[in-house]
This record gives sequence, structure tokens and C-alpha cells, in this order.
Amino acid sequence: MNRLPMRMTPYPCPSGHCKRWLLALPAKQQLVLLDGTHGILARYGSGQEGDKDGPAEQAELNTPSAVVVLADDFYLLDQRGQKLKRVDAVENRLETQLCFPLSWGSAEDLSTDGVGGILISFPEQKSIMQWQPGGALQSWVALPFGPTTLQPWQGGWLVVDGQQGELWGLSCQRERMKLTNGKEKIVQIATMGGQLWASDIDGGLSVAALPTVLSAGMLLELQEYTSHLLDSEGLFCGLPLVVEGLGSSVESGLLLAVTGQVGLFSVHLALGDVTRWQFML
Repeated sequence: MNRLPMRMTPYPCPSGHCKRWLLALPAKQQLVLLDGTHGILARYGSGQEGDKDGPAEQAELNTPSAVVVLADDFYLLDQRGQKLKRVDAVENRLETQLCFPLSWGSAEDLSTDGVGGILISFPEQKSIMQWQPGGALQSWVALPFGPTTLQPWQGGWLVVDGQQGELWGLSCQRERMKLTNGKEKIVQIATMGGQLWASDIDGGLSVAALPTVLSAGMLLELQEYTSHLLDSEGLFCGLPLVVEGLGSSVESGLLLAVTGQVGLFSVHLALGDVTRWQFML
């Protein structure tokens, strides 16, 4: 069960002129809203482990992980609690929307489905489920592997096989295609522009050009960006989780959550510099 900072999710401000991100902190049992200057705008969850809906400062979570934005609301996967929760940013409240059967195992990730709903990956079930607000949870696609990370791409999705470390593509017709041969042992992915960034099980970071349209038979050519990520003091940081977003301190870059340290690192891709965000999560 992951206890590290999870992938960041962009959360546009009403004016559209500011940068904000949502970030789940499983170790702190909270979801935080960050601004472009690395400040914390809001916290959702009291910080106590439990299962309690209500006002954000009183609600209790049990290993929050993935988050997805739908219209004006965002939805949080409470992983160990086996629930999907709606976060009402206007009323500042958390409300349970779905409870998953314990027999399904842990849900792993969330993504939008392109038609106003949410996709939820269940590795132990080797399936992705779909849910529309106000509707029932239903099967969306069965897979020959256990899906972990879900990432929308050009009307389809990129999906990580958590067991083999391979990357697959899913078209909008739910046709699947294998995109890597598994030698990189991918853990997490992020997209930026027309590129795919992937972290591997050994702590490396690779990059590949993504085609406009995913098709069967293609294999992505992942090129090593770094074999081990270093922080600003030259210390080995361990296995990175690639997270999506642009920090205000870089013109273009990825944000990384690093194993063993509850902190964020921004990577300036042009210079290869790694600098730590200096704030307490």
C-alpha cells in the first residue's frame, strides 16, 4: 500500500490565469491544494486515519491516493478505505459516493472517461470499472494484466501493467495495444507536450516521443534521461514517482514525489537540474 505523495492533478482556477494542483498525501491522511508558488491553499481531511465524511477539517481518510477533476468537483480514491469520495470545494465537505467490495482488492488509480464519468483501475480483478455521478459502478474493460496507473492520451489511455512493468495503450473503442517490451519495468508515467516520461523500478527516468494516434504494432522508443535521480545536494533519492504538472520555478518540467521523503522535487528538463520545493506538506 503506497504511503508516498501521489501524482499531482491540475485543478484550474476559475479565472484560468493561475496554476493549482491537487496532491494526495497517504502518510498524512490528507488531500492538499497547492498553488504555483508552492503554497498550500487548502487541506482536506483532519489528518486522522478513519472513515468519516463531513467538513474538510473534520473528515477522516484511510490512505487517500488518486484524485480526478470532474466539472467543479473533484473525486478522491480512499484506497485502504475502499471508497470513492466527492470533495465539494464550495461547501468544503467530503462525501462518500461509492464503496468497493473488499473481495475486489484495492483500487489503484482514477481517470476521466471522456464522457463525464470516472474510470477506476482494479489490479487484482484485471479490470477497469466505470462510474457516472449518480449512477451505478459498471465493468468497462477486462484486461490480461493488472492495471495500475491510468493516463488519458489523445482520446485514449495509457495504462501501466503493475506486475510486468509494461505500458499498454487503450483506444476509445477499448482496443488494447502493447507499447513497451517490459525491459524498463515502468512504475509511473506522466505526459507533457508530446512526450511520455516514465520512472522505473530501479529509480531511473526515461522519455519517449508519443504518437498522435496509438495503433497496434507500435513500440515506443524509451531513451534514458537519468539512471538515478539526484537532489540539489547530490544525494541519491531512490525510486521516483513521476507526477504531472508545471512548477512556477521552472519554464517546463516534471514534478517528482520521491520514495522515503515526503517532499516534491522539480526537474528542469533543459538543464537537468533538480531542486527541492521548500515547503512542508
